[in-house]
Amino acid sequence: MKIVHIVEALSIKGGGGDLSVAELAEQQAKIGHNVSIVYFKDLRKGDQELNVRGVRKIGIPPSQIPIMRNLGFLYGLTEYFERELNSVDIVHIHGLWRWLLVAAASFCYKNNIPYISQPHGSLSRIQLKFKWIQKKIWWSLFDRKLVLRASKVQAESGLDFVELTAAGIPRNKIYTAPCGIDFGAIAEAKNIMPNWGVSLKDNGFILFLARLDVNKGLDLLIKALAQIPEEIQLPKIVICGPDYHGTADKMKMLAREYQIDNKLVWTGIITKEKWWAYRNAALYILPSKSENFGITVLEAMANRCPVLTTTATAWQEAGELNCAIVVPPTVAGIKKGLLDFFRIREDERLSMTTRAYEYVISRFDHAIVTQRILKEYEEILAFSHS
Repeated sequence: MKIVHIVEALSIKGGGGDLSVAELAEQQAKIGHNVSIVYFKDLRKGDQELNVRGVRKIGIPPSQIPIMRNLGFLYGLTEYFERELNSVDIVHIHGLWRWLLVAAASFCYKNNIPYISQPHGSLSRIQLKFKWIQKKIWWSLFDRKLVLRASKVQAESGLDFVELTAAGIPRNKIYTAPCGIDFGAIAEAKNIMPNWGVSLKDNGFILFLARLDVNKGLDLLIKALAQIPEEIQLPKIVICGPDYHGTADKMKMLAREYQIDNKLVWTGIITKEKWWAYRNAALYILPSKSENFGITVLEAMANRCPVLTTTATAWQEAGELNCAIVVPPTVAGIKKGLLDFFRIREDERLSMTTRAYEYVISRFDHAIVTQRILKEYEEILAFSHS
């Protein structure tokens, strides 16, 4: 099968969304499909491009006009599509709110090429609040057609499914397939100890690894940490991830205000060192206010790291199965989750991480997830050829 993925960017700073696209494409190529990724080659300062094995990467230079660059607009996109989408079987479009994706969907529609739309959480209630006027206009003019003309729309979780239907997408157009993970690659990943300039040996550390974005709930975590009783000796909180919209400076100021800045270690982006971080952290925490999936939770569980996350992520079932601590996305909820974790005996933590590992390996292995998505591709192609 000839498959083309189209995504705004393919970078480390893009977080779980870009990573999931790269890994899906890599897995599809691994089992013999002809796979390409079309994206804007637009790396900003401090960013790195993702390496994707066995996949043809087609990086399009972005416009040099700032507003056009931010919207993903470029004259001549049709020429790229005519060349790269020639004789393609199916196109998988990732994300919303960028002209590259709108233009690709329009080209596919006009040329009877079946395509899938995967919004990656772009239609979640909280995401829609950010720049809501611009998004409302863009949705009305462009992205509503992009999504509704798609052969199918991919949700990444039950929570994502609910958000998509709330946006007006028919239920029978949506299928659910989560992000996957390569357990073999994790087992082979080396322990590269980062140099963070502080000692973390005394009583371990709590890991936050995600984009520094308002939706990730770092403000909730800081306020909750400030309420932990003094008799509980807090470990260092290691905060890893790229900064979005100046969130890092705001959170550092908040930590100083709540007088816990001495407990926080800010590392910026980490790449290969993240496997060491998961394997050595006492706890991984993702206190998100909105999360259509949460791939870092999956990575933590796959590395047998205890997890605390919120009901605003896709991991409520993990909480119900006692594979993770799952709490409401509030200061009180996160405080309770932290206190519950500190009170758990070591043998109970081990049991929880063992259950979590078995849970994710049975549901989220790339071999399982990739076949689920390929099955949807095949059904779409069978229908389009009938």
